[in-house]
Amino acid sequence: MENLKVTFSQEENSYETAVMELQYHNKSRSVAVGIISDYTADTCIIPAHVTKMWVENGIQVYLHRNYGSKAQYSNMDYAEIGAEIIDTAESVIKICQVIVKHSSLLEKEYTLISKSKIIISDLDLSQITSEWAHFSTQEHLTFFGINLLQSAADNWAFKNYFFTDKEGNTHIDYNAVVTSMVRIVSQTSSIRSAVQTSPILLQTIYCLMGQICNQEVADVAGVPWKDIAGLCWEWN
Repeated sequence: MENLKVTFSQEENSYETAVMELQYHNKSRSVAVGIISDYTADTCIIPAHVTKMWVENGIQVYLHRNYGSKAQYSNMDYAEIGAEIIDTAESVIKICQVIVKHSSLLEKEYTLISKSKIIISDLDLSQITSEWAHFSTQEHLTFFGINLLQSAADNWAFKNYFFTDKEGNTHIDYNAVVTSMVRIVSQTSSIRSAVQTSPILLQTIYCLMGQICNQEVADVAGVPWKDIAGLCWEWN
């Protein structure tokens, strides 16, 4: 085991994660991460986090053009730190093994995804259908729902992935969560191993290599589901 201490900052909020014991390989796998623009979201992954958490660890980053515009970050801000700017979301999806988007993927987006890719985004149950479930199973896709972490806001293990606003409301720190998730996925030998060794991935996963592992998602889609513990540790 290797101790990893990561520092995150977000405008007025600055804090450190707890020291996490995770099983890492010495080098990142050759993983391409694609970030898709979401013009409805106010939050984006800031360039500093892309550099420190991804690029400096050998992760290839492909960015949908104008991704950070709503937060006043230019394409050049990301290009200067090593991200490659891509014109269309479709191209990002085709190139990359890990896809990141703040909101849930639209049907026209997820149907472009090929086998065994990993999607990190919010879970929107209104986008879950039996067609989505069958496609995910057919293509062996893995989905993580960032907003599924909200239910663990009072859990000490995840306290450094949240911040409190001036009104006392607790929010997920999107930068801290996503940059951490991508690094863990990229530095672990397989997605199954990543989930086994990472509490944040275990908390947010709802489809593992085509197997629905969240009961609410399965109920909405009208398909069977399997407990994530059984999928990862082969319990019956």
